[in-house]
Amino acid sequence: MSHLTQAIQSIFSGHQAEGTLASSGPFAPGQDPFVGGLGNVTRLKTYNEQPVHLVMDDSVSMSGAPAREASLAAMALAQELAEPRNKDGFRLNVIRFGSSATMVASSVAPETLSVAFSGTSGGTVGAPPMRMAQSAEKAFTARPERRLVTGMVVFMSDGGLSDTAETIRVANEMKQAGMTIITIGFGSGAEVATLQAIASSPQHYAYANLGSLVGLFAKVGKTLSQQLSKAA
Repeated sequence: MSHLTQAIQSIFSGHQAEGTLASSGPFAPGQDPFVGGLGNVTRLKTYNEQPVHLVMDDSVSMSGAPAREASLAAMALAQELAEPRNKDGFRLNVIRFGSSATMVASSVAPETLSVAFSGTSGGTVGAPPMRMAQSAEKAFTARPERRLVTGMVVFMSDGGLSDTAETIRVANEMKQAGMTIITIGFGSGAEVATLQAIASSPQHYAYANLGSLVGLFAKVGKTLSQQLSKAA
């Protein structure tokens, strides 16, 4: 088991999603408030729902093969999140960034995602897309009969940021609010120290070369899928 997988699993260990039953009182497990002449009561199954914010570097250094691989990687993660075992429990926000940030997919079901990065977005600023993810998290509302699970951020970059201090400050705000941030360095230009500082912990940082990003994103998606049902 990789350090990243262990780190993600540790976040969910002992985590209680919003809307879970109280430990005592009439609605506690084993205490049925509907008993008394009603016979068998059909209970609705409540599933978890979690937003995942995919924040992807699309600056000019990503042009060509890196951008194409980043597109495939995003789709590989979405494919894992769309697996039937997840009971439609994920919603995806995809934010591309370079010299500015753009939300290219907002609260979509993973199976409907279609993205294509181009590597044409100038320099690299990290704070604007992180603020965008932060706002999306605050605005997110779970569907009826769903328990809201605090969102995850997957932040990928292939180089240095021109606003490192501000990006780390925004990331710290998000972590203090309970969000988990996974960072992924792509290629030899990735700034490991910066990405580890943005991440929830150094163990929430991973690295991929050209040719291995798709597999890494699929692995992250698989780990998130495995943990969603345990977040109750």
